[in-house]
Amino acid sequence: MLRSFRQKGKWLTLGGLAIFVASLNGISSQNLLIAVICLAGFLLACSSLIGSRLAPASDQLIQISVGLSATIAWISLVGSIIYYVGSIHTWHFTTLAVITLLLCGLLSPRTLPPTPYTLLPTPYKILTGMLICLGAWILAIAPVQITQAIRSIWLVIDPRALIALSLATLLLITAFSLFSKRLRFLSLFLILLSVFLVPTLVYPLGYGFDPFIHRTTIAHIIEFGTITPKPLYYIGQYALELMATMAFGVPLYETDIFLVPILAALLLTGSALYGFKDQQWGPLALLLIPFGIFISTTPQALSYIFTASIIFLSLPRLRGDESPAPFWHLTLLAAAALITHPLAGIPACLYVVLLWLSTKSIHSTTLSVTRNILFWLCALAGAVIIPAIFLLQATLSNLAIHFSLRQLAWDQLTLSGFWRNQFSSIPDLLYLIIDNSLWIALALGVVGAIVLSKQHARWREQLPLLMIILLIVNYLILTLTLEFDFLIEYERTNYALRLITLIFLFLLPHIGIAINAVFTILLQRPQTLRLGWTILLTALATAGMYGAFPRHDNYARSSGFNVSTSDINAAVAIHEEGGDEAYIVLSNQAVSAAALELYGFRQYFHEDIFYYPIPTGGELYEYYLQMADDEPTRVVMEEAMDLAGVSKGFFVLNNYWWDAGRIREAAKQEADSWFGLGSGDDAITVFIFER
Repeated sequence: MLRSFRQKGKWLTLGGLAIFVASLNGISSQNLLIAVICLAGFLLACSSLIGSRLAPASDQLIQISVGLSATIAWISLVGSIIYYVGSIHTWHFTTLAVITLLLCGLLSPRTLPPTPYTLLPTPYKILTGMLICLGAWILAIAPVQITQAIRSIWLVIDPRALIALSLATLLLITAFSLFSKRLRFLSLFLILLSVFLVPTLVYPLGYGFDPFIHRTTIAHIIEFGTITPKPLYYIGQYALELMATMAFGVPLYETDIFLVPILAALLLTGSALYGFKDQQWGPLALLLIPFGIFISTTPQALSYIFTASIIFLSLPRLRGDESPAPFWHLTLLAAAALITHPLAGIPACLYVVLLWLSTKSIHSTTLSVTRNILFWLCALAGAVIIPAIFLLQATLSNLAIHFSLRQLAWDQLTLSGFWRNQFSSIPDLLYLIIDNSLWIALALGVVGAIVLSKQHARWREQLPLLMIILLIVNYLILTLTLEFDFLIEYERTNYALRLITLIFLFLLPHIGIAINAVFTILLQRPQTLRLGWTILLTALATAGMYGAFPRHDNYARSSGFNVSTSDINAAVAIHEEGGDEAYIVLSNQAVSAAALELYGFRQYFHEDIFYYPIPTGGELYEYYLQMADDEPTRVVMEEAMDLAGVSKGFFVLNNYWWDAGRIREAAKQEADSWFGLGSGDDAITVFIFER
């Protein structure tokens, strides 16, 4: 017992020292390395303490990962409450850090259990080969720094570099059953992290569009203590970044770009190994996840992490194991998902409610009948809950959403799959998997369901399949009967596509069961069959890794461009030209994102019109599309200026725009003046209109 108290004291001392040193660093040198070490030490201490209670019979790394999920969810939820109560200050989050550490210490077991080790011979040759392959992959991508406007990383990174990552995956699958639990965690974590971190490593100016908006919002909160109006969601992510930045001094940009990739790799690996602890090949289901949802930090991505963690952590409870994850842990994760993004948070909360109703022990017949009635009432409500929430929000916010059963929009369905034959064997195979990934996942899910039924499993073990059915109903209602008129046309299926992602996540338990069952059967079969199955899984994983990023090739045409140096230069030039005068800018998303990063929420007109076209569903973006796609006339620009009530406007035309040559020459005839920046595809022309 004395040793256990010493161990608990060690973690409490580490966490307290991390908070203390971070505070000193914040008022003195503000050293980045010290800030990162302090944050890591604090999270390690809290996660180790609470993880020993949540996963007592697991390897220490799994304990830390499971404990980290509870720690992160707690900070996300309580930090959100602090934000909603009033303006925030640094001492708020420093105090939260201290309370979190003490609470983890109180909740940890009085006697910490010894760390269990699995005594398996380590296949060092395979492990070394896997690490060499991962090193080759990192060496191939790390030197790449994309600062020019491109459509796809595969136009800069040779896709053949993916062979190294594919070989590492092949070696992982081959030796997974031979590895100890600790090596399974480390190897699977490294594979996932090697994919998730790619945009962080190769896009030094930032990746995507939404992260720029959220970073700017957080920066505004740090500077002013709040933001008006206070959003009803997203705060779950903001609270985590505010904690890292305000309490530990980690710069906001670094916190933001690393948050989701690292958390996804850590939490998904640990929760999967915990959930599949009796099925040694089950965690390999993580190799079939939609990798693209975890490559940049957004509230939606973070809420996916919380939801996936709930799904994996619930598996021991579904099986009826002796020490499953406590409901308060699952509820905490569901609440964090809800406050971060309701589109994943609502299904997560619904799943936890159904899980509680289906696994709660009730001895009274009357109460049991009541429980069953409540279960199916919740399930029926869950079948329509997402469309109902959208309609309610539209009514409260005066958004244009139309519901109609008269003309079902079958063309809106994005469920498709087919064989593309470009007479190139490897790309044909990759796109065969990418285009049919949903159907492959569903097929494996069905196999998993059949395996469970043959094992005479309890009906509640099929609960994830019930959630899939409910999500499919929500998807069909959302896609066929609702029209999101407030969004631009190519974004109107985005919400429904996110439900497809959730369906993928809820399929993972049954996919893991199917993978484990096939490997178990093949143990008694010729080695060539096991090798064939291993290669097939590797091909599925490799296709998912390749498809995680925008592609521009003979099979797919990406329409998006990253923020480039020219976009930043254009935002700076417009800022200098505009000075203190009120003006608007009609530009694409990349230039708008650059301006947000540089100048924040500098100008608003009539309280809700930003001086750049954000959001893309706003009126200014519609005027931009008229200028960039139709005719760049003074009449259109003056209508946009009238909307904002200004006398000066800028029209920004990127050279990569589809009809840039014609638009440029026409705009020169209409504008008062113009200037150019950059060269080639990165060139930008800025037109100035004045009254």
